[in-house]
Formats: sequence, C-alpha cells, structure tokens
Amino acid sequence: MYQWLCCRLWETGWKQRYYKNKFDVDASDEKFRRKVVQSYVEGLCWVLRYYYQGCASWNWYYPFHYAPFASDFEGIADMPSDFEKGSKPFKPLEQLMGVFPAASGNFLPPTWRKLMTDPVRILVVSTL
Repeated sequence: MYQWLCCRLWETGWKQRYYKNKFDVDASDEKFRRKVVQSYVEGLCWVLRYYYQGCASWNWYYPFHYAPFASDFEGIADMPSDFEKGSKPFKPLEQLMGVFPAASGNFLPPTWRKLMTDPVRILVVSTL
C-alpha cells in the first residue's frame, strides 16, 4: 500500500498524522520539527556542495527516515550549514555496509556478511 495513505493528506489533521506516524512525535513539537528541517536543509546543502565543490564531509548523514513538510520550511535562510572539515572517505566495503540492507549481505565477502546480521557485533567504522 502507498505510504502517504497512512496520513490521509487530503483530510484535516494530515500534518499531525504524518508526524505521529513517521516520527512518533506530536506535530505541535516545533523544536523537533525545526531539527528535522535543519537536518534536511543541511542535506540539501551537502548535495549541492558535493556536485559543485566536492564532498563537504564524509561523516555527514541525514538522521531521519522521512522528510519534513514544505510548510515547515520557515526561516531557513538563517540556518547554518557547516560541515566537519578534514573527514576521509570510507573504504569501498565500508560504504557498502552503510547503504546495503542486511538482505543484500550476499554481495559482500563472506567474512563481512555475518556483520550485517549478527546482533552481538557492534560495527564501528574508523574515520582515521
């Protein structure tokens, strides 16, 4: 089923349902919504810098699974978009570990596959 159906965007209360369903927070929590918007704007800046100036930071990531609503984009001109300087790219297998779902572990070397599903192992990627 389509994800947007859960929020019934065509009915009153859509924003409350969206934030409750996708983030498990109340839409009246403006501090949280601002944090999501800030992160999203940082992501837009990261992408633009990546394509026009090179990678702004290898360590930056968008910490949420869903985007904010466009109606929450207020005062974004004042939002900082500074990124950690001097970060290094991940090695190829580390990159794959970061983007593959566990079900795609078969595309990794056998010694790395177990790391995708073993609940006891904690992966720490070195950025040194």
